[in-house]
Amino acid sequence: MSLYKRKGSAQWWVAFMVNGERVQESTGAANRRNAQECHDRRRAELWEQQGLGVKPRRTWEEAVLRHLNESGHKRTLVTDRFHLRWMHPHLEGLDLAAITRDVADALVQAGLAERASHATVNRRTQLLRAILRKAQADWEWIDKVPRLRILKEPEGRTRWLSHAEAVRLLAELPEHLQAMARFSLATGLRQGNVKGLRWAQVDRERCRAWVTAEEAKGRRAIPVPLNVEAMQVVSEQLGKHRQFVFTYQGQPTT
Repeated sequence: MSLYKRKGSAQWWVAFMVNGERVQESTGAANRRNAQECHDRRRAELWEQQGLGVKPRRTWEEAVLRHLNESGHKRTLVTDRFHLRWMHPHLEGLDLAAITRDVADALVQAGLAERASHATVNRRTQLLRAILRKAQADWEWIDKVPRLRILKEPEGRTRWLSHAEAVRLLAELPEHLQAMARFSLATGLRQGNVKGLRWAQVDRERCRAWVTAEEAKGRRAIPVPLNVEAMQVVSEQLGKHRQFVFTYQGQPTT
């Protein structure tokens, strides 16, 4: 019998040989019957992997962790995490090979049932597809990636805030977010560019700011003319932080 307990441990351990290689690991089970089932299952899995060339089973969680670890440089990492948190209860515990077109379609329907826009649903589908493609091509965890459905999105922007809607919006915001929203409405800058705006990027004498190439979506520096409203917002932030224009409780906004 290859089951045993280590001194001081409540869990059963296994030790056996597979294709000439010794395997020794914990079953995680304190019950002998459960430990025996774990032993038999684990031995069969390793024999399939080593003897038949069957790929080890990999879970969705393993793929997500590896994707996040390899994506620290991505400018969309915060958005990826947001979408992954939404997907987690739908894909939790699934083997990657079990994520089929049907599973992906069920994700789409769940998003639509929550009245998410087609664009939001598509961003989740594209993130799912990107992770599965990594698992296939880069990590060699799975043999194929299912073809996933992308919903049709409306072309271009469909509407803008009216002046009355902007006034109502600003009235509902706390002071630090109101300042950022006012600046966004006055300049058209993206949220990330406003949050990360530094004083070194602002020329108050020439009423001008710029977004660096590293922070711009198109990887080109963007000059930003500052109108009267934008300059008023900037003036109100003077003295709050030495480096960042917009802050919350003395710290850069996140």
